[in-house]
Amino acid sequence: AESDGSQEKVIELQDQKLGSISETVKKDLKSWSAVVSRNCAAAVSVPRLQAVLQKSTQQDEDETRKLNLMVFGLPEEASETDPTAEVALLLEELVEKPPISACTRIGAKTEG
Repeated sequence: AESDGSQEKVIELQDQKLGSISETVKKDLKSWSAVVSRNCAAAVSVPRLQAVLQKSTQQDEDETRKLNLMVFGLPEEASETDPTAEVALLLEELVEKPPISACTRIGAKTEG
């Protein structure tokens, strides 16, 4: 009969400890959740997102501009509106064959 009483006490003490641990976990989980939600709200604010987007766009533009090539002195032809073929031939003569994604003439042809 004595072992039954001591077993009940052990079970009761374990239940108390489990209850205490459960309360601590619930309390800490709530405080952790509050911290995360406050920080996430600040991290995803509209001004911050706009700043990140602007910085990313500027970096993309800078990377694209690094690949630009300007060619001077190509002869102008009256019928030509797209100088891509001439530029491709010029690059071929230089033993370079980079892909040409866009090609435009800067400035209007003038008579005289």
